[in-house]
Amino acid sequence: MKKRTTRSVARIRLAARALPNDGDVGLYIAAVQRRQGHWAEAIAAYKHAEAIDPRNQITLYDASQTYFGLRDWAAGFAWT
Repeated sequence: MKKRTTRSVARIRLAARALPNDGDVGLYIAAVQRRQGHWAEAIAAYKHAEAIDPRNQITLYDASQTYFGLRDWAAGFAWT
């Protein structure tokens, strides 16, 4: 599975270069990074996606859930 998600990240990063103002691309990168256990990279990707599209409720929800999973309650509530 890791090989498949690594290929997915490579393809999504290609999409990120083609669509630099699309917040959903950053959301997808963050989701894959989170599933791989790369928490710091996932949080950075969520922050980048939120900077592009601050009203995307899915990004805000997923980022808060990531912080809750890390037991960082204050940061998680800041995203809600």
